[in-house]
Amino acid sequence: NGTIIIRDGLIENVGADLTIPSDATTLDMSGKTIYAGFIDGWVEIPAKSKDISRHDDHWNFKVNAHRELSQIYEPYENKLSNLHKLGFTAAHIVPDSGIFKGQTALVQLNQNGTVLNSAVSQDLAYEIDGWGSDKYPNALLGVVALMRQTFIDAKWYGEVVEKINQYPKINEPIRINKDLEILSYWVSNSSPFVFETNHE
Repeated sequence: NGTIIIRDGLIENVGADLTIPSDATTLDMSGKTIYAGFIDGWVEIPAKSKDISRHDDHWNFKVNAHRELSQIYEPYENKLSNLHKLGFTAAHIVPDSGIFKGQTALVQLNQNGTVLNSAVSQDLAYEIDGWGSDKYPNALLGVVALMRQTFIDAKWYGEVVEKINQYPKINEPIRINKDLEILSYWVSNSSPFVFETNHE
């Protein structure tokens, strides 16, 4: 026997002799077994259809570090219902396309799509379109090369921006690249990157 206090969808306190807040709605769950909801660690959502071409995008269409899943996530009733039946109440949402796929998020599986953490990780994948594609990269070697060069470019971009800000009068402005700016920030702050692989 005990009391669980839930506020804004999150468990605030659990105990046998808790003072119930005056603004609480009381539900008698006598005889029921209650457990905290599961977190689905990997839920892919469509992202490519939400992309908007911008002047400060990376030159390669598969570099989408600027994507923020917390901004494009939409809760769908059928999807929510299926996850709820399995006991899931939160999910780590990830984009479904790209090599640098974007910034993942942790969301509560409610009708409002409450964002619990808007910056869980940057998601990367070895996505290959195949030899039939005329867009780079269309082979695994090209994907690895693009990843490596993009990280090098992001490091260079961060260092150059820092120098320009430090000595603005003797340096020409650099062309803004939002993806390199974001990747530079994540690397310099030792923020997590997740690499999707099909095998070792």
